[in-house]
Amino acid sequence: MAQEGPGRRRRRRRARRQNTGGGTPPSSGTPPQGWRATVDSFGGFLTIGSLAGALIVVVALVVVSQRGGGGGGSSEAYEPLVRGAVFGRVEGDPGAPVRIFEFSDFQCPFCRNFHEQVAPLLRAEFVETGEAAIEYWPVEVLGPDSERANEAALCAADQGRFWEMHDILFLRQSPTRNDGTFSRDRLKEYAREVEAAVGGLDLARFDACLDSGEKRAELSALSRQAQSAGITSTPSVIIGAQVIRGLNPIDSYREAIRRAADQ
Repeated sequence: MAQEGPGRRRRRRRARRQNTGGGTPPSSGTPPQGWRATVDSFGGFLTIGSLAGALIVVVALVVVSQRGGGGGGSSEAYEPLVRGAVFGRVEGDPGAPVRIFEFSDFQCPFCRNFHEQVAPLLRAEFVETGEAAIEYWPVEVLGPDSERANEAALCAADQGRFWEMHDILFLRQSPTRNDGTFSRDRLKEYAREVEAAVGGLDLARFDACLDSGEKRAELSALSRQAQSAGITSTPSVIIGAQVIRGLNPIDSYREAIRRAADQ
């Protein structure tokens, strides 16, 4: 057999590489094996950890929702606020020259700010001097907890304890809406706090009023009147012919009271 020349040998090797897909493949590292391959197929440990954390949060939210919410309100001790004359939902002299109509929702954080920051100044400057009276209008704009809280306030009003219930409802307000802070069971607990602090509240009568839903018709009538007056958000205040929407500096209310007094 004739000896194969070097050129022919090279051509034969080249042909074999082409037929078999020869050559060295690009390096891609050692493929993962076993459990590591499974983890990597789901995006690695970081991705799985994030998914697991999100799943835990979702499950917790579902559980809380199914239980009606544990309530996220303040656990601060209730201390009764000392007021002068009160008549139902009116604080001050009902015959005062100026009437301040306050439209509010017990779940509204700006309404709580009005209660804590603005109302004390109005009380000291105008209510206690007999120049004005504040009439509170419970309206429901934020959901079912608001409606139940309004019912509780009106049930307490039947026994002359509207303002005490008003104060504890704002004290117990939760940063999360409709989380069960104003469930019927919680509202009954707040009534018991009021009774323990100031007395004068027949708890069995209060519970029956709340359970019966007897205040819903009255609340619906109040809401219709508020809407007729152009109230669509809380807090809103009507003083004389002026409607003040949202939480405003105290001077806005002072000026409106003075204008109303001059009319």
